[in-house]
Amino acid sequence: MSDLGYVLCAIGAWIHALVKYRSLRKAPPERKAPIRAIIVGSALGGAPMLLGATVIALPLNRVTGIANLTVLLGWCLALAFLCASQVMLLYWHHSDRAWPQARRLMIIYGLVICGMVALFAVSPELENRHRGFTALAAGVPVLVAMLVLYFTTYLLGAANLVRLCWIWASEITDRIWLRRGFRIAATGMVFAAAYGAVCLFAVIGGLVNPALRQWSVNAPAIAGLGVPLVLLGYSIPRWGPPLSAAWTALRQFRRGLRDYRRLRPLWQALAPVNPAMIHTPDSLAERLSMDFRLFWRVIEINDWLHQLRTYQDPAVVVAIEHRARETGHSGNDLAALSEAAQIKAALARRQRGQRSDVAITDVAVAADAHHAFASERRRLVMIADALTDPLVDATLRDVEVSGTATST
Repeated sequence: MSDLGYVLCAIGAWIHALVKYRSLRKAPPERKAPIRAIIVGSALGGAPMLLGATVIALPLNRVTGIANLTVLLGWCLALAFLCASQVMLLYWHHSDRAWPQARRLMIIYGLVICGMVALFAVSPELENRHRGFTALAAGVPVLVAMLVLYFTTYLLGAANLVRLCWIWASEITDRIWLRRGFRIAATGMVFAAAYGAVCLFAVIGGLVNPALRQWSVNAPAIAGLGVPLVLLGYSIPRWGPPLSAAWTALRQFRRGLRDYRRLRPLWQALAPVNPAMIHTPDSLAERLSMDFRLFWRVIEINDWLHQLRTYQDPAVVVAIEHRARETGHSGNDLAALSEAAQIKAALARRQRGQRSDVAITDVAVAADAHHAFASERRRLVMIADALTDPLVDATLRDVEVSGTATST
C-alpha cells in the first residue's frame, strides 16, 4: 500500500471514531460499552495506519533519535486494535457477561505489548529501516523472540476475529447491514491473518534458511488488501441503512416516472374535457417532486373521467367484453380494455354532443397495492396502456357500424 493509502485509511478510521462518538452521546446506557470499544478500536486502528506511511515514520524516528521506534509503536497499536475489536464483539454479543472475558483479553495483550517493548529495549540498535525491518530483525536472536511473540499474537487475534464475526453474523436476522458489516470485516481480517502467518513463517523459517526472511518484505501488502474491507465492515452498519433508503427512493422515483409517462396518452386525450382543471405547481420543489406530479395527474384524470360519465355508451361495454373474451382476455386486462373503450367512445360522443341516459359504473381493476392511491394509479396506468390497443379501436368501429345500420 502506498503512503497515501495508509494516510487515507487512518483518516477514515478516525472519522468513523468521531461518528461513533456522536452516537455514544445519544446511546442508552446498556449500549455504551460496545460503542466505546468501537471508538477505541477505530482510534487505535488509525494510528498504525498512519505510522505505516514512511513519510510519517522515518521523520518521527529521526526526531526521537530511536531507530525503528515507529515500527514497535505501530505493532503495539495494532495489537491494541485487535484487542479492542474482540472486546467490542464480546460486548455486542453478550454485554451482561462480557467483562471477565474482556479483562482477560486486555491483560493478555497488555503483557504481550510489555514483553515486546522489553525485548526491543534490550536489543542492539539496527539500521533505521521501515519497510524491511522484519527481515532485518529476524537475524537478531533477541528480536526474533519479539517477532515471534508479535506475529503469533497478531495471527491468533485476527483469526479469532474472523471466527467471531462470521459465526455471530449468522445470528443477526433483523439488521441486515450489521450482518453484512460483520462478514465484510471477517473477510478483511482473513488478509490480516494471512499477513501474520506469512511473517511468522518467514521469521521461523529464516532460522533455517535466511532467504525466507525476504517473504516478510512484501507481506504488509497482504494486510493492506484487508484494511479497506475492515474499515468498510466496521462503518457500513452506520451508512448502509441510509444507502438502502436512497436506493429505495430512487427505485420509487423511477417507477413513478415510468407511470407518469405511461399515463401521458390518457391525460392528453382527456385534457380537452376541461383544461382549467390542470393543476399548476406552485414551487420548484413541487415541479421536481415526481410523487406530487403523479398525484395531480391521477386526480386530474379521475376528475375528467367523472365528467365523461354522461357520455358513456352501454353498447360499447357489451361489445368490448364480448370481443375481449373471444381473444382470451380476462381479469384486469378485460377491465382495462372495457374502460379504455368506454373512454374513447365517451370522448367521441362528447364531441358530437350525444349524452347517455345511463351512467356506467367504472369496472374496478384489482391491485396488490396496500395504499388506495397506489391501487388507483395502477388502474389508470392499465387503462392508459389499453387505450392504444387495436382491439379497442376495432370494437368501436364495429359499434359505430352497428349503430349506423340500426339507425337506418
